[in-house]
Amino acid sequence: MFKSSNLPKNIHFVGIGGIHMSGIAKILHMRGHKISGSDINNSSITEHLKSIGILIYSSHESNNMLDSELAVYTSAINSKNPEIIFAQKNNIPIISRSQIINIVAENKKIVAIGGSHGKTTITTLLSYMLLKSNLEPLVLSGGLSADISNASRNKIEHKYFRKLENIYDGTGEYAIIEADEYKDAFLQYNPSILLINNIDDDHLDYFKTTDRLRESFLKFGNSSKKNSLIFLNKDSDDVKKIGTELEKNNKTIEYYSIENKADWMAKKITGNKDGTTSFELLWKNKKLGSITTNLSGRHNILNLTASIAIAMKIGISFQETAAILKTFQGIQRRFTTHLHSKEIVVVDDYAHHPVEIKTTIAAVKIKFPGKKIIGCFQPHTFSRTKYLLDGFISCFKYLDELIIAPTYAARETPDKGIESSTLSLSIKDPRNEVADSLENTIKILEPKIKPNTVILILGAGDISEIVPIINEKIRKKFNE
Repeated sequence: MFKSSNLPKNIHFVGIGGIHMSGIAKILHMRGHKISGSDINNSSITEHLKSIGILIYSSHESNNMLDSELAVYTSAINSKNPEIIFAQKNNIPIISRSQIINIVAENKKIVAIGGSHGKTTITTLLSYMLLKSNLEPLVLSGGLSADISNASRNKIEHKYFRKLENIYDGTGEYAIIEADEYKDAFLQYNPSILLINNIDDDHLDYFKTTDRLRESFLKFGNSSKKNSLIFLNKDSDDVKKIGTELEKNNKTIEYYSIENKADWMAKKITGNKDGTTSFELLWKNKKLGSITTNLSGRHNILNLTASIAIAMKIGISFQETAAILKTFQGIQRRFTTHLHSKEIVVVDDYAHHPVEIKTTIAAVKIKFPGKKIIGCFQPHTFSRTKYLLDGFISCFKYLDELIIAPTYAARETPDKGIESSTLSLSIKDPRNEVADSLENTIKILEPKIKPNTVILILGAGDISEIVPIINEKIRKKFNE
């Protein structure tokens, strides 16, 4: 197994455009490695990598690997990929994304943030607190954030700076890692601090059954170091069950909650006139003080509670966390809000699972009471639409109208599940229409944009590309 000290100079990333792969590639590039990568999808991420000197190929071909001494692959890449085949035939070592993360984070205390939902927000919140406290963490988050970028602006070379960032290569003792469960990737880390935020049916194209998914999360909990500290969400029944099993293995656990008695509790949640939210934080029933945040929704109060709990255990005072979190603005595509005249709002959110969608719609209704809500949803993979169909049928019911964009296929073909047209026929409430392209999604939406309306963009694929177009059409329509 490679160590940081003997990693080869020339490293190729197969599927470099993903949020984690691109971040790792950037860190290694800044450390002096010669990085190349391939991705069939051109994006702002791949354009940024090109701008800092990383060679990007727009197709997967064996010739891309000619100078490579190590290949790194993402879980979305299959064994028939020509670059993987070339590496195997030519004895070029091949390692997974999680394996290279372990190498990058060598000799650091890994803080692994897991869960079906919320892990990006918790990872980013925690990273921001450590950066602002000058603890110099290594950061690898699954979402781009202006907060991470601003907190690290004066700590990196200007040529590597970008307005939204998800990584930081700090010299401190902690590595804050968003731990992805897909294909059991999170079992590689052996963390010193571990968190499980929730468990919901997802990635069943790999896990096949709910029981296997839960078994994987239990293994994740048990993968932590001997004297590790584990944080669990007591408001999740499945997480509580895992906690019971972990306690049998003498794991040290602290629970956080809104609804139940726990070590860390958020109470007296209040919406403020300026759009912020405040709540009291309790530790072992003792009031620590009040937190005020720009984030919306009860789910984010839980995310904040979890991140504060870890930050304080690492050594940041409550007063310091409270002051830092007042300045946290959020993460790209996590309830990103664009305000327009005529009481029109566009909200862009990554939600693509029924639980996330229901939670996001609830947050919109609380944040913008009385407004009409029009949803534009892009299903993410055909298999997910199939195995979560019952959830999708009911999760949109509090929208006034729904437009369903074509499914974002990612790694799949339509025969693996259900297309967006079938989903549309299955949804009885609300009224919905199917678009045959993202362009047509905009055409269907445009005449519906009227005063006192929220346009809610939902999905984990490329549907966010329509957001700037919608914003521009609103500005022109209402002469902003």
